[in-house]
Amino acid sequence: CDAAIKENLNFADKVYEEGLKIERYGEANKLADELELLYEKQRYALFKIEFWLNSIYLKEKCDANYTNVVYFYLDKPSLIEKPKQNSISLILRSLKEKYGKSMMLIPIPLDLNLATVNVVKTVYNISIAPTILIDEKVKLEDLHTLKQIEEHIKNA
Repeated sequence: CDAAIKENLNFADKVYEEGLKIERYGEANKLADELELLYEKQRYALFKIEFWLNSIYLKEKCDANYTNVVYFYLDKPSLIEKPKQNSISLILRSLKEKYGKSMMLIPIPLDLNLATVNVVKTVYNISIAPTILIDEKVKLEDLHTLKQIEEHIKNA
């Protein structure tokens, strides 16, 4: 179990690096083709879902001691949604820094037209962004304070 959990964390680190690379490409317009950038974002989202499913499995089979925090957001938020998402992103980043490997932060975009994401949206009744899903049980929609989110993470 320890080796499997370690490998899943290594996978998460690789996926995170991939996400940073996509972000840099998007900002620098290195991927001139919008379709190519979309493909890379979709690929990244699928890796995040794979990591999440691995994390659920390992938590059940290995009695791993961490909290899954899935953050559903929009890749292309409206002017109203963007400040909300930025606020929640900052809070979750802060909590991830505080809790380290005892918190698996898994951001997943809702609007990339992926069948797998659509299934997840249906299963967990995710209809708005931002939404936070904690250990596949607690769903927090829209804005919440750091204190509120942290309390749910501690009680998970």
